[in-house]
Amino acid sequence: PALSLRRHRCIASISKKELVVLDKSNSNIFKKMLLALAAGVLSVLGGAFMPPLLIPAAAAIGFIGNAYGTLYCGIALAVSMGGIAALLSSNVLTMLCIAGFVLLSSVTLGIGLRKRLPYRLLAVLVAFFALAALYLDTALPSLLAGKEPFAGIVELFYQLEDAYKQAGLDISSLQLSTEVLPEVFYGVLIALAEGVGFLTVVLAKWFSTKAKADVRPMAPFVRWQLPSSLRIGMPMIAAAIILMFILNYGGAETVMNTAFGLFMPLFAATGIASFIYIFSRNRPNQSVSPFAVVLMIFVICFSPFLLAGFGLVELYTGFRLKMMRVDDKIRAAFEKAEREGSSVVSVDLDDGQGPRIIAVRKKREDDPANDDFAFGEPNPPKDSGSSDKSDNDDMSKHGNSDSDKNASSDSDSNETKQ
Repeated sequence: PALSLRRHRCIASISKKELVVLDKSNSNIFKKMLLALAAGVLSVLGGAFMPPLLIPAAAAIGFIGNAYGTLYCGIALAVSMGGIAALLSSNVLTMLCIAGFVLLSSVTLGIGLRKRLPYRLLAVLVAFFALAALYLDTALPSLLAGKEPFAGIVELFYQLEDAYKQAGLDISSLQLSTEVLPEVFYGVLIALAEGVGFLTVVLAKWFSTKAKADVRPMAPFVRWQLPSSLRIGMPMIAAAIILMFILNYGGAETVMNTAFGLFMPLFAATGIASFIYIFSRNRPNQSVSPFAVVLMIFVICFSPFLLAGFGLVELYTGFRLKMMRVDDKIRAAFEKAEREGSSVVSVDLDDGQGPRIIAVRKKREDDPANDDFAFGEPNPPKDSGSSDKSDNDDMSKHGNSDSDKNASSDSDSNETKQ
């Protein structure tokens, strides 16, 4: 009977553990299902009412495919495609463009994150999908009607001018936008597509990091660099555009604005990274000061060309890369000295001068807090012999002083007697 009772207790304990495990697994399944449904609904809302929501929606679906598997990614895509088809059935072209962007971007991100592909490649692919969707949705109807690709957008601007006139508003800025739209149309589409690719990949990486999914590490934003091949490509593109202007080519301005829209976001991002690094390199944990944040926002809003010029200078001089290499060597030297318990920090900056001492840890004997530091050599203990000797010296000094006092007192008494 005792043995059977023990068996029943063991079986009961094992069943309780199994129930706990089943409860946890069921809660995880419910959580994954809820996230998949939320990502699908977000993409539907973005496609039907607010297009910017398509960026986090595609990033979330790609993250789900990487972290939770194909099943939950398929559920999110099914909800997304079904909702977009139901709400945008009246405009087939827009429906296909939005659905194609969400499908291709999310699948690419899911596969790319799982296979640990370079983030630069993923950003380029997502930007290409966004550019294709934007161009087809805005230009294809005009092309099918035998007009210019931007004819539909120009007609929309004319309608806005009429509405502004009826409301009694100033239309000078709107007229200027309508005039330059044919020249900057392609550049604006490319710049928007680059922004979509950048934000989508960054959000997908952030979602994966928060969920503790296995992803490729991403360098901090302040360490992002442009490809060195642009140092040769930029002069060649500039020379080609100048040659087109010299030959009075009709589409020279369009080509120039398109190239500007292609490279402006890249150089501006590089300028922002350099700006942040310069203002944060001497702060604790390389945090950015509030003054630097306010100044950077001011520059972005009122002078983005300054940031692009900053990025162009960074491309050809590499001053931020040089500063990062020096800072990394100094940081490694301090870590090595801390690890080895050395009180001298030396570093070789590869400038032909060899290793040099850049810091020395000194301890003050009157500061008891320094005894707690593991960095540096401990204070040498005082020798007992030396202490006895100092005591004897003090005693001899006191003895000599007493004898001098006695001699002086005797002489004073003799003088009084005389």
